[in-house]
Amino acid sequence: MATEAPSSRRQEDRMKKLGLVAVALSIVFAAPARAADFYVDPQNGSMANDGSAAKPWRTLQEVIDAKLIESQGWESLPPDGSTKLVAKNAGAPVKKGDTIWLRSGLHGSLSIVGYYNPDWITIAAEAGHTPKFSSVLLRAGAKWRLRGFVVSAELAEPYETRTLIDIEAHNWHGPISDIEIEGCELSSKADVSSWTMQNWDELACTGIQADGERITIRNNRLKNVDFGISVGARDSLVQGNVDTFLGFKFIHCERLGVDGSGDRRCIAWAKSGMHLGMWNDITTKISERADKSYATQVYVKGTFGATRTEEKKVVEIICDL
Repeated sequence: MATEAPSSRRQEDRMKKLGLVAVALSIVFAAPARAADFYVDPQNGSMANDGSAAKPWRTLQEVIDAKLIESQGWESLPPDGSTKLVAKNAGAPVKKGDTIWLRSGLHGSLSIVGYYNPDWITIAAEAGHTPKFSSVLLRAGAKWRLRGFVVSAELAEPYETRTLIDIEAHNWHGPISDIEIEGCELSSKADVSSWTMQNWDELACTGIQADGERITIRNNRLKNVDFGISVGARDSLVQGNVDTFLGFKFIHCERLGVDGSGDRRCIAWAKSGMHLGMWNDITTKISERADKSYATQVYVKGTFGATRTEEKKVVEIICDL
């Protein structure tokens, strides 16, 4: 019976090892590129620069308009179930996973339309800086993180009522998803002490409006606005935001009663006019439940609540639904 020569077998083993080394090297060389940082400075930047910390670009909208962000867009509009995403601004310096750092100054209005990033791109205030916008529109896109913006309608001339941050799905341009808005400060105007009730009706802006799905709106501060945050997006999170209006801080609650006319009975109070009242102290008991396979049951009981100490500092407001 014929047998394989030892030298032939050794040569085959060597080739296998070389193949494994080649595969290992290809895996190392295929490692993803490290995310990059870019900078935008409306006071000292220039669009002739390279976007580095030493040579920042000028405004964020100019970066968008100059097609300096590589992303994806629909191959045709309006998109339908068969429309594919294709490369947009291929070879542009800003890519998926990168961060654009914004420095202090007025960036004007921002409009990002039709940018579907394959991975997150973050646009954030650089530490110690306050980038200002008159409005922000994200229409038909995906995977954008916006952090640390100041958005106010009074930063644009002439003053116009608007939605300060608008996250919009669009019939022509397409859906929107996976957007994060965090740590921003929004206002119609910083000082509205001279506004009349008619001014409030005619001049107050909407804070944040969000369509689409998987939208996160977290830890933002809104003041002197009409509608604070309106979300029609699916699978979304609204968390830690502060809503204020005419000196009132609003607390979201789904337990307020409705009167016979269908009007909501809301309550407003000053903390100095309230006191914690405790009628029965807390009592506890731990026992076994024979009817639940002797599972441990913890029983806690107490009677306490808020009580008025000054009548004029606690009022009921009837709100028409």
